Amino acid sequence: MQVKMKMTGIEELVSDLEKLGKNTPELMKEVTTAGIQPVTDSLRAVISGLKVDNVRYAKSPNKRYMMSLEKKGLLESMGFSPVKTSGTVYDSNAGVKGYNALRTTSWTSGIPNKMLLDAIDRGTNFRYRQPIFSKVKNIAKYEAEKKMQEALEEEIERLTNWNM
Repeated sequence: MQVKMKMTGIEELVSDLEKLGKNTPELMKEVTTAGIQPVTDSLRAVISGLKVDNVRYAKSPNKRYMMSLEKKGLLESMGFSPVKTSGTVYDSNAGVKGYNALRTTSWTSGIPNKMLLDAIDRGTNFRYRQPIFSKVKNIAKYEAEKKMQEALEEEIERLTNWNM
């Protein structure tokens, strides 16, 4: 018994794969950016839902939650970093930057927002623990994966005219 097989379209397939290979860095930056947006949105939502009590820690011997001024500063400084590449790794981070408007004797130019966010997440001897990062991870993980998959499929369709 003899089997014959005829394949057509190999040249088009090779051409499409070459297009994808040439455009991989731009494609991956788009996909990474699409994935970081839901993480940033989830971080904003979690911080918006944190408890506030407006008691300055220096005036109260008891533990406290964050002040509304601290919360406002965190929400205003929120964003994500541009996509960075290191070989085949594409990376972007969601978080806060800069200094908060609340000034203390130790931090005369304002409390660093990253330090404040960590203190709220872990708790301190004068601040109640309010988990942030574990909640963001649980909320955003699947949404980020879904957005990245959609962005990847859209970019592949755009570059190759394949229907995915």
